[in-house]
Amino acid sequence: HSSPQTIQLFKSNYKRKSSGNIRRKYRLRCGERTFFIRRKDMEIPKIVKEHIEKNYEIIKKSRPKLAELYKNCYPNTIETALVPQEDGSYFVLTGDIPAMWLRDSTAEVSHYIPLCHDDEVKDIIKGVIKRQFMYIAIEPYSNSFNEEANNNHYEEDIPANDPWVWERKYEVDSLCYPFRLLYLYWKETGDNSLL
Repeated sequence: HSSPQTIQLFKSNYKRKSSGNIRRKYRLRCGERTFFIRRKDMEIPKIVKEHIEKNYEIIKKSRPKLAELYKNCYPNTIETALVPQEDGSYFVLTGDIPAMWLRDSTAEVSHYIPLCHDDEVKDIIKGVIKRQFMYIAIEPYSNSFNEEANNNHYEEDIPANDPWVWERKYEVDSLCYPFRLLYLYWKETGDNSLL
């Protein structure tokens, strides 16, 4: 997803809602174009916090700097990249561009698969898979998609992109990674409701 243009991300408009959650408005600038994404800060599931603390203490004994890195990085996808959708799916911001890449979104959530015995984590993974396959049904030759059908895209394409498509570059791994996530999820949970 590298581009020759400079891409900038700005966080602004921190507003605490009555629910206690913070809503953030992200402004992303790509060349001359500016995109806005609004997301609600997600609460880190209890099972994820427990997993982090347990492993942090183990790692800290021999590698304190690595333990700090682990403690900050492990929950990062939940804290910064997951955007819950009204249909129960999850849009995954993958990088500094306002789009969800099929391959990258799988990589961003795969480390949570062993925690899928917890319903909250299970729903997150299931929601990412649901969104990935929705996108594949829309345009199987695309690798990245918009959160909504807003016609945002990196550059014009021929034929014209569907309004959901950020970029259409066929890459076989773009189709393989969602199947990998689905398989790992099924293998861990036995849940075949997505098959």
